[in-house]
Amino acid sequence: MKKAHKLSLLIYWLIYIVLIQNIDTITAGPNPVQLIHVEAHTGYSDKTNVESGYVAEPPINIDRNMHLHLEEFRNKVKELCNAYPHSIYSCLPASDNRIALTFDDGPDPHITPLVLDILEEYNTVATFFVIGENAQKYPEVVQRIVKSGHQLANHSWSHKRPTSITVYDLIDEVNKTQKVIEEKYACTKFFRPPYGLVTSEQMQQLKLDGYKVIVWSVDSMDWYTTSPQQIQKCVLDKVHPGAIILMHSAGGYHNRQATIQALPNIISELKKRGYQFVTLDQILNS
Repeated sequence: MKKAHKLSLLIYWLIYIVLIQNIDTITAGPNPVQLIHVEAHTGYSDKTNVESGYVAEPPINIDRNMHLHLEEFRNKVKELCNAYPHSIYSCLPASDNRIALTFDDGPDPHITPLVLDILEEYNTVATFFVIGENAQKYPEVVQRIVKSGHQLANHSWSHKRPTSITVYDLIDEVNKTQKVIEEKYACTKFFRPPYGLVTSEQMQQLKLDGYKVIVWSVDSMDWYTTSPQQIQKCVLDKVHPGAIILMHSAGGYHNRQATIQALPNIISELKKRGYQFVTLDQILNS
């Protein structure tokens, strides 16, 4: 019995060792979610010689499907920027430390005013890509954006995905929003497509109609994560001269509370590094 007991213990011990050595290959089910870890810089990114078409890879863990989606997005942005130079931008043509902070999906009466409060406190300008039906619904918030020295820009009428609608429908969405904005305010014809992409045919028509399409080079991922720390990391690890930074001022999880918590630290740190915040108009139409 003692020999059998010792033999059992030995077998159990060998099984334990095998399990430990192969723990990384053990999954919880037939279709586990795979996380892709992207190594971040230990210091500042601060890349130089970044050209339009560049979109930084987020330095946080994301699921595999999102990783593949963002990789495809980056490739398509680069293709569009190469095909339509001076008509679509992912970053500013600036080699110095000027960067643009941009906010999508507003205005709203809850989150956008909080974003404006923070920008005022830190004496920082930004560009707000507004949804037309929201701008029509909350004109007092739009007025505050303009009076505070920020720039208004176009984010379509109702946030339809451009690649899922016709050229005619997209141009209608864009023109309706532009008309609402221009009724009261001078507004440069900058358009950011919902979800960031347009088709080549849509791009041709937008160019003919005098619009400049603005994407981004640094994604805060505040639409993906609810962690203020991860939002800060996405911006601070990937910022570079001429960066266009994507954030949101309406909608989303928990009313964008993570964005509101992350924004003051992002602005403070970037100013410490010597970055100067500008509106898109100050660079692209100067």
